[in-house]
Amino acid sequence: MARHSVALLPAVIATALAALACVVALAMSAPAGEIGAELDVARGVRWERFDPKTGKKAWEVAAKEATAGPNMSYFIKEPKVVIHCTGYDMNISSDTGLVKREDDKNNVFTLDGNVTLKFNDPSHSVITTEKLVWLASKRLLTTDDPVQMSRDDLEVSGVGMQVEPEKQGKDVRLVRLEKGVKAVISPSASKSALFSSLNGIEEPAAKPGQPEGPPMIITSRGPMIINRDSGSVAFSDSVAVRRGTFSLRCDNMEMTFDGETRKAKDILCTGHVQAFDGKNGASGERLKWDPVSGLTEITGKKDGSRAKTWRGGATVSAPSISISQKDRKVTWSGRAQLFAPPEGPEQFLHFGGGLD
Repeated sequence: MARHSVALLPAVIATALAALACVVALAMSAPAGEIGAELDVARGVRWERFDPKTGKKAWEVAAKEATAGPNMSYFIKEPKVVIHCTGYDMNISSDTGLVKREDDKNNVFTLDGNVTLKFNDPSHSVITTEKLVWLASKRLLTTDDPVQMSRDDLEVSGVGMQVEPEKQGKDVRLVRLEKGVKAVISPSASKSALFSSLNGIEEPAAKPGQPEGPPMIITSRGPMIINRDSGSVAFSDSVAVRRGTFSLRCDNMEMTFDGETRKAKDILCTGHVQAFDGKNGASGERLKWDPVSGLTEITGKKDGSRAKTWRGGATVSAPSISISQKDRKVTWSGRAQLFAPPEGPEQFLHFGGGLD
């Protein structure tokens, strides 16, 4: 029995030396500006980096197994990555991964298979994809694959993504989807006066036990940028919005949400704006909804093209138009063109004067 144990000793030593070589090699490739520490743990390996200014942990990677590969690379099994930021952490897991020393200062972690990224901040956002690259020295996550992002009030899909947890030492929490963007926003978050203002009728509150209404569906060619600090979502290139009977098209759109209620605070649409809801609608170069005043403001181009809004057969065209959801009035600035409906001036006055 003792002889059998002695026979196993060289194999045990070889395994330990191989693990030690893996740890030492990765320690030599510590990113500039960070202090590295690699710890051999039971049945796995852990890599850690610390901020030299604060002494706090910058990021850590733990893997169930690590196997040396060619050109200073290491295959890792069931990796778990934690990126530490000032006010939150990002936790990433996948089936497998590859650690590669790209140059003397940079480690690149490529995560493959069932990649899941979770934010432990109040949003509790979850991002899933099949492949994700962590550029440790740049503190940048990137992928060219399809991506799904979800939270309690928002579902987003697209192709290609960049996640920038910090920039110049500050939390910016930017998520950028490159193309083929589709966002589905919950009824409670998407409800706003912008849509009801076209009809002049406030959207009724949902009765107990009944759904709050349809969700908002937004598509664009991309990119789409989510700034999780400011609570804004910006859509670019051929934006299309649908919510029930309401539809809107524009070149670009930015929405800002309240951090506590998750409801839309304001919406800004620019470039070839067209909004429709049944027989009612508006068009212009710029459309903005303001929750404080309850106004939807539509403006034309500086070259003289006009903003326009219509209700049934009544139409107003002017350089700038405001639609009030509170008193159902339409006001305008500059020289206006008014088109009365065939039914007569009473309907037009109802449209323009807010009569009940």
